[in-house]
Amino acid sequence: MPPPPPDAWLAIDKLQHFLFCAAVAAAAYLGARASPTLAAHRLLLGAAAAFAAGAAKEAGDALGLWPGAASARDAAADAGGGAAGLAAVAAVDARRPAWLDRVLPRAASGRRGGGEEGEGAALR
Repeated sequence: MPPPPPDAWLAIDKLQHFLFCAAVAAAAYLGARASPTLAAHRLLLGAAAAFAAGAAKEAGDALGLWPGAASARDAAADAGGGAAGLAAVAAVDARRPAWLDRVLPRAASGRRGGGEEGEGAALR
């Protein structure tokens, strides 16, 4: 039996892992942002969603549920994608361009005072 092919750092599957986890993280962040009860935890929820998606894929690889093998390099691409997705969406959210308010309106604030000042105002 021939040895398995090497798990290259620069391969199309790493790009797929990276982009998928970036999209999952961004989608979870934006979904949480739209909810008054979840908005304060959007970074945590985005990170948890990306981690869960990457872990599920690697667990499926390890269990043989689909072709492929579990890989630490795939997991690293998952983590990098999740972090990049969160960084990108949080940066856009912090600058809050006017067109984004029309496309994704802010959730009604359930916080007392309702002002933008205070802890974490840049990410609200």
